[in-house]
Amino acid sequence: MNYQEFEAKLLEELRKMNENNVVIRPVLKNNGIKRNAVNILKTDEICTPNVYVDSVYRFFCEFHLTIRQAAEYVVHVYERMADEIRNGCDMNESLTDYGHIRDRLTIRMVNREQNRILLEREVVSIPFLDLAGIFCIVDSLEQMNMEMKVTKGLMKVWGTGIEELRETALRNLALRGGFQLRDIREIIAEAGSREFPQEEAEREAYMYVLTDGSMRNGPAVMFLPELLRGFAEFLGDDLLLLPSSIHELIVLRASGADPGELKRIVREINEAVVDSEEILGDHIYQYSRGQSEVTVAAEGENAGNAGGHQAGYSER
Repeated sequence: MNYQEFEAKLLEELRKMNENNVVIRPVLKNNGIKRNAVNILKTDEICTPNVYVDSVYRFFCEFHLTIRQAAEYVVHVYERMADEIRNGCDMNESLTDYGHIRDRLTIRMVNREQNRILLEREVVSIPFLDLAGIFCIVDSLEQMNMEMKVTKGLMKVWGTGIEELRETALRNLALRGGFQLRDIREIIAEAGSREFPQEEAEREAYMYVLTDGSMRNGPAVMFLPELLRGFAEFLGDDLLLLPSSIHELIVLRASGADPGELKRIVREINEAVVDSEEILGDHIYQYSRGQSEVTVAAEGENAGNAGGHQAGYSER
């Protein structure tokens, strides 16, 4: 059975099983990717979980399920997700109350060009170089198991402006983001993929991973220059920030690095390794201690060789 046949039969079976209205609708995901999702529309719920049909189809094929079993699986997943929304962040009762959700407001970095339609039509965002920060409501900044994008309509209901959202989200990130800089060798060792000889373990790290406490929103740190200053002072240099995904950044000292070569590596990794929905971009960024700002790193023969004072450009 091909995907199109499966989707039609799944919807038919779900409607037989459920007294609520069941629909399959396209959802615009990160980087302009569209995925069809099952929604079970209940009159007493504002938020409805998305159960993505392509994921269910892979499960259906892998385990040789019947359509009935696939539909039962969808209902099970939907109910579990709905319970998490109700019990975890009470969104259905508090979504329209800005005072109730403001402590769960955060910012997530996305690629501006790849998400142009989403940014123009639906969500509230602020530009950042070639990226954009979109506002999200999460169950908690510490875990971010669930998130919902703030739409322009929802901001209107709240009666707030972008500057208020920005100040609140950045304050939440600064106080509870839990950003950390970790030696990449520690992360590799924890994954169990490699053991480092004692001599190598004692050498100073050259590459770090920067992420937040939830391990889902590290690039948002670029909105917090004072926090980046602390990391830069710790390393004794300006920073080069390589977007390994929408979840984390790779950090290197700027001195002696070749931004052009690093950009080539980032592009190749994005093409070969990173899931399309999780790509942040191909540019690399530089944090300058002298200017206390993040810019797109300059490329060229001498870029990165001047003690970290080679700046890129910053859009205004």
